[in-house]
Amino acid sequence: MTKLLKAAILAALVAASPALAERPTGYFCVVEEAAGITFDGNTKTWTSAKFEVGARYMVRERAPEDSGFALRVYPQSSWVVSEFGEENPSYGCESEREDATALRCKGWFASFTFYSGTLRFQRHYEGNFVGINGNEAEGDDTPLIEIGTCSLL
Repeated sequence: MTKLLKAAILAALVAASPALAERPTGYFCVVEEAAGITFDGNTKTWTSAKFEVGARYMVRERAPEDSGFALRVYPQSSWVVSEFGEENPSYGCESEREDATALRCKGWFASFTFYSGTLRFQRHYEGNFVGINGNEAEGDDTPLIEIGTCSLL
């Protein structure tokens, strides 16, 4: 390799390294508010409800060893979301922007949306109010929405 080509490659790597160093590879997210619909067994009606907060999620770039349902359904995912402490990702994500600052993620009857500009997320769990599976008792699976904030890993 010529000295000029080596110098050009080195200059390009040095120029790119600050941009590469600034790109985050993951986020730690915590649920701050949660609400949804729940079934009241006494009145046999559905009603709005507040759900527990504090659930935690990891949003990160997909690793070669990642597996599980979300990635079988969404194999093109370059980012994933896992419930904290879980080995397999629960959501496969597609980037809304080339720089991966906005992610739209899909899981089993659920979605997870994240934007790095605000470090906020929201998770929607559809539940099974409509009875698609046909084998759940009324109220076994309740719809909810969670919102929260994230921090860089």
